[in-house]
Amino acid sequence: MIIVLVTKLLKMSLVDASAVVAWLFSDEMKPEFERLWIWEILNIALEHVSGHVRRNRQAIENAKLKKEEKELNDEKDDFDMETNEHDDMADPNAVESFVKESEFADLHECLKNLLLDVLHKFTVTLTEHIVNSESSGNDFQNNWYLYVTGRFKNVFLKVKILLICNVI
Repeated sequence: MIIVLVTKLLKMSLVDASAVVAWLFSDEMKPEFERLWIWEILNIALEHVSGHVRRNRQAIENAKLKKEEKELNDEKDDFDMETNEHDDMADPNAVESFVKESEFADLHECLKNLLLDVLHKFTVTLTEHIVNSESSGNDFQNNWYLYVTGRFKNVFLKVKILLICNVI
């Protein structure tokens, strides 16, 4: 139920993915850290932001293709006087393209920061576990440590796949 709720909040843009990550790694959520739904929500938040980046990149590529097609058509219609008049005016598509590229850069930076935040929070969580285990005289490589490092690898394996697919 929580997974559905968080997914809807992300889709409706009522909650930012970085807020979801901060919530998942907060002190209040430490007892729930071994639960599967925590990792599902983390993956959903990362996929949500990477989906925005991917859709934005596709929109930019489509706009460039349309612009190239329009330029080819304009070259064919060189004899038309109206095209010369339109060249002098500011092209609204150029402004829209600039806005989309700026938005893409912002989204890309947001995704990078989100991934760095997840990496930092994983590192802090594992460091706290190691320090607490060593101070109490226990071996830190217990089931909890193995579970969390396995989930850590899973999350960043998905990020690596996104990198290979040129999303990030």
